[in-house]
Amino acid sequence: MANSLTRIYKFQGRNGQQLNENLQIAEQEWVQFNKNLQISEQEWVQLNKNLQISEQEWVQLNKNLQISEQEWVQLNKNLQISEQEWVQLNKNLQISGQKWAKA
Repeated sequence: MANSLTRIYKFQGRNGQQLNENLQIAEQEWVQFNKNLQISEQEWVQLNKNLQISEQEWVQLNKNLQISEQEWVQLNKNLQISEQEWVQLNKNLQISGQKWAKA
């Protein structure tokens, strides 16, 4: 396609030569534009792939957050148990203290 326009339209004379040159420049710009579109299409494909990876990472992050939430719930349960044990320990110490005082 490089010279198709100039072969079809071969203008004569001073103005014709300028027109032929302009057509060649326009055709080169069109070829460059097509190349740019192909690059952009490749970048778009890559962007879509990156978005899919990001979506997978987002899904994984959500799963991790759910696990973390479960761990947080478990930690809270453990802390409540520990608090109960702490209360029990304090009671035991008070009882021991009372026994110690009586002895």
